[in-house]
Amino acid sequence: MIILNDNPTQKLHCNFQGIRVINLDTRIPSLGQKYNVLASLAEGTIILPWEDDDVSLPHRISDSVDRIGDTAWFHPRGSWFHDRRGLHWTHSHGYLVNASAIRKEFIEAVPFANVSGNQDADWYVRATLLTVPSHRYYQHPREWSYVYRWGMRQHLSGFTDTERAYRDADKGLPGTYEIVPRWHHDYRALISAALLSIP
Repeated sequence: MIILNDNPTQKLHCNFQGIRVINLDTRIPSLGQKYNVLASLAEGTIILPWEDDDVSLPHRISDSVDRIGDTAWFHPRGSWFHDRRGLHWTHSHGYLVNASAIRKEFIEAVPFANVSGNQDADWYVRATLLTVPSHRYYQHPREWSYVYRWGMRQHLSGFTDTERAYRDADKGLPGTYEIVPRWHHDYRALISAALLSIP
C-alpha cells in the first residue's frame, strides 16, 4: 500500500508492514492527478484505489485480483453503504471506481482528469467508452468487499465546491503524525448481521 501525502506542512509515518508512506514537499494540484502519481509509483500490475475514509474488507484484494482475470479492470457494481443511520445494502452505488481493480497500463492509457471531486465519474465514463470491465461482477451483497462511508467525517463530495475543498485540505495542523490503521466498527460483524435480513 502506498500512502501519498502532499501536505508540505505535515509529515506522516506508518510502521505497519506493507505500507509505504511518501511525503512530498509540494501540493499536487488535483485529486485526479494524485491518483495518476500514485499509479506511477506502484510497483504492481493491478491497482486498487484505497480511499482513506472508506473500508476495504479482508477479501477485497484476493477477490479483485481473481475477478479481473485478463481484462483491463474489474468493476464490482455493488458495495455496502454506511452512514450515521447504520449499514445499508439498498442504495444507489455511484461509480465505484474506488472499489475497483484496474491494470496499471490501463490507468496509464486512460489517466484520471486533472479535477477534484468528480475524477472518478469522469474516469468511469471514459474507461467504459474504451472497454467493458470484467463480467465477473458481484451478484449478491454477501460478495461485496467494500464499505462506502458517508457523513462520518468531512468528505470531499460533501462540499459544493470540491475544487476549493481539495485546495484547502492542506490547511490542517502542521507537524509529524503516526498513522495507525484501524476500523472504528467491527464491519465483519455488522455485515454478518445485515446479511440475515437479505434474501
